[in-house]
Amino acid sequence: MDQKSSNHNESEDNIQKAIESLKNKRFTSIRSAAIHFKIPKSTLTNRMAGRQSRSQSHESFQKLSNAEEKTLVRWISRLTATGYPATPGLLKEMAQEILNQRVIFASSSTPPSFQSNHIGQRWIYRFLDRYPKLKGTYSRKLESARHKEATFETISAWYSTFQARIEERHYELKNIYNMDEIGYAVGETESTRIIVDSTLKSNWKVTAGKQEWITVLECVNADGGSLPPMIIFKAQNTNTAWIPTNTPSKLVFLNKQ
Repeated sequence: MDQKSSNHNESEDNIQKAIESLKNKRFTSIRSAAIHFKIPKSTLTNRMAGRQSRSQSHESFQKLSNAEEKTLVRWISRLTATGYPATPGLLKEMAQEILNQRVIFASSSTPPSFQSNHIGQRWIYRFLDRYPKLKGTYSRKLESARHKEATFETISAWYSTFQARIEERHYELKNIYNMDEIGYAVGETESTRIIVDSTLKSNWKVTAGKQEWITVLECVNADGGSLPPMIIFKAQNTNTAWIPTNTPSKLVFLNKQ
């Protein structure tokens, strides 16, 4: 999104907030609302009188109608909230399906041309320009098992119990360790390009679960110390490329089972 488009989106967002504030009687005059939201009084006056926004006036030139695009915006927001955000490819596919169904319904007797019935890659950029709360970003993976258990109630209960045990037993921080396990699939990227509702906090992407090819065990204590990680390779034979030549032999072990 270029600076000009960004400024326009911010201005339109402020106009919508000003209109909503006037309807809710937060401001008693157009002038006071215009000053508060830093928009021209004439613009706000025209919009309150029913003049269309630039995006509304350009709707006839868009692939999808404003109503159809807002449906996609709500869909993206729901996916963001559930931890399964949309990828650009999925967004493009959904937009194409909406366009196909509308065109088929409206012109069943005359098949449309490819150009008028095709969602291109640049459509995604223009779509994001029109809806500034949507952002392209990279996901952080969260395994589905953890996602389902990561509720406020579950986490709060765990910390309450943990704190009670510390106070009861007087454990020292250096003796409190946390061990975690994570799996890596060779060649799999940890982040994926996604489209999210930026007004929501999370940009996690839930994955199906741990891979078994390479497992890493890490152990860190509450005082900031750590143990050397354990890296587990699952294979029939040892590959010398897995282990650096200067690794002490006592740190390497094999289990044929």
